Amino acid sequence: MEFKKQKNGEVEDAGFRPIDKEAREVVGLWKKSFIFISRAEMKTWKMVLVLAFVAGLATAIVAVVSFDREQKSRASLVPARIFFTPASLSLEEGEQFNVDLNLDAAGGNVVVSRVDISYNTSNLQLLSSSTSGSAFSSENACVYNSKPCEIVTNDPSLGKLSITLSKPSPGVSSSSGKIATVTFKALKPMSGSTSDLKIDFSSQGSYSDSDIILDDGNGTDTLSGVGLLSLSVSAPDTTTPVISGGSPTGQLDSTTTEVMMSVRTDEEASCRYAKTAGVEYSSMEGTLEGDGSTNHSVSLSGLVSGATYDYYVKCRDISGNSTVDDYRINFSVKSVAIKGKSTLSPGKTKK
Repeated sequence: MEFKKQKNGEVEDAGFRPIDKEAREVVGLWKKSFIFISRAEMKTWKMVLVLAFVAGLATAIVAVVSFDREQKSRASLVPARIFFTPASLSLEEGEQFNVDLNLDAAGGNVVVSRVDISYNTSNLQLLSSSTSGSAFSSENACVYNSKPCEIVTNDPSLGKLSITLSKPSPGVSSSSGKIATVTFKALKPMSGSTSDLKIDFSSQGSYSDSDIILDDGNGTDTLSGVGLLSLSVSAPDTTTPVISGGSPTGQLDSTTTEVMMSVRTDEEASCRYAKTAGVEYSSMEGTLEGDGSTNHSVSLSGLVSGATYDYYVKCRDISGNSTVDDYRINFSVKSVAIKGKSTLSPGKTKK
């Protein structure tokens, strides 16, 4: 940002955006409160926010995080928290998942939240982060590029994601207000890990980690704790379902015209059938009821006496593994006995 002084002592715009002019006016208004020269009283996070937003992001944040170095008293701390939703996940290797970062303001009014996240790049890949629908987006007067004011940085080499959001006074007061949604891909198996994806936090009042800033005029960091996320990631399922218990079998009564054909699987699956062997699962003509379960059945009608029936069943589990070999179900219906004649099946003769 560059100012050009005129002869009358006024400052004129030199290629400014409207937000730059607005920021300049706010800085002038708060010039007694802001110290732009690094001193012990000026915390690192404040300097970063002030410089970033004055450079063009927004001006409301400049006012809400103002720090008067003459005022040393600290307000009574409100035990705010940042936590994950859900708090635990069970996944398969290669699966994508979403988790929300949420704020519990504990009854306080929050004007700035900064969430620093560490993730293990060997086990997790960050795909995206979104602040859409966050508690800071509603009726936020601080807007830049048609979005509520925010600073989002990601360093994939270090596995560090930082999301800073702001909202002018009175800010946000919520016991479960969404800050952002992050999307990751699980790269390797993990067993109940709480260290591969975590919110950075060391102690209340520290400005080198995640922060929750109260609307108290002092820039008070009130973050007192963070929630853990437990991740369990299993190796991918490559085993096909095992089919057993096929029914009916053998010879059915001659009066049978309808029968229930059923099979069992050793895992949750969906099953289909064909009347000829060697048909791919996806091309099979019939479907057995019981998708996503271990018991599967279908009613077969139109059976006639003296006939033999062959059906070929294949099943696919919830991981998409389909059986390769046919599971054959074979049965027949007895021939109707005719008085004075044998009850041989059609096509056979008595020797």
